[in-house]
Amino acid sequence: MLIVHASSSCDICLDAYDWDTPTQLPHAIPCGHIFCKTLVPLQLKGHNLCPFCRKPFVASRIVKLHVDRPATVSEEGIEDVELLQRLGAEEAKRQVELEAAVEQSKQRERALRESLERARQLRKQREGEAEARKQQEKNASGAVPSPRETRIRDEVVQIDSESSDTRTVWAAPPPSTRYGRGVGVWRSSSRRAANANLTSPFVSSAVPPSIQWGQGEGVGVWRARRNTDADLTSSLTISTHAPSRLQGWH
Repeated sequence: MLIVHASSSCDICLDAYDWDTPTQLPHAIPCGHIFCKTLVPLQLKGHNLCPFCRKPFVASRIVKLHVDRPATVSEEGIEDVELLQRLGAEEAKRQVELEAAVEQSKQRERALRESLERARQLRKQREGEAEARKQQEKNASGAVPSPRETRIRDEVVQIDSESSDTRTVWAAPPPSTRYGRGVGVWRSSSRRAANANLTSPFVSSAVPPSIQWGQGEGVGVWRARRNTDADLTSSLTISTHAPSRLQGWH
């Protein structure tokens, strides 16, 4: 079944085809040209030739065509269409909102990552600066000692040097005459101790033994004391003892 569009018209009389008017229904002849029903009988009474291509045709080969009319839509169908359109619009709107929310979420994630990276770099920079300050302070303290450290170091060196002094024990005979002899020993022992803060000179006095012709008796004691602070106390005692009697030459 051939269908002709409703807006079509006859090529000869130029009248629009109409389903409701039987004479205005379209008909097709074997050559393919279409005419309204009014013109077909006229062509059959004449030469049975197509008015366009002049090809002959017979009445048994004429085909009736149908007009494609638009279907009528009910009110319920209209409401359904409108509802479908609204649903489509709402769905499109939600789709746009969803895409915008996804984009915002991605932007927030990127901003958060950048913020975390900046915080990590700032913390690393601060740690490096703190380490550099500590190293500078350490180098400065090692290069230039404070006055207190210098004083303590000097005192320690002095104490070490004084404690390593050798202790000397020496003896000397007392004077003797040509015609007599005498034996005397003068021993002295000395020890010196140093305080960490104070050093006082030794004050000493010595009384050598007295000698008499024929006999002599003398005792000399040399004693010196040195007072220091509560931590260190040292004393120096040197004793001399001569023979109780010297005998001369007879």
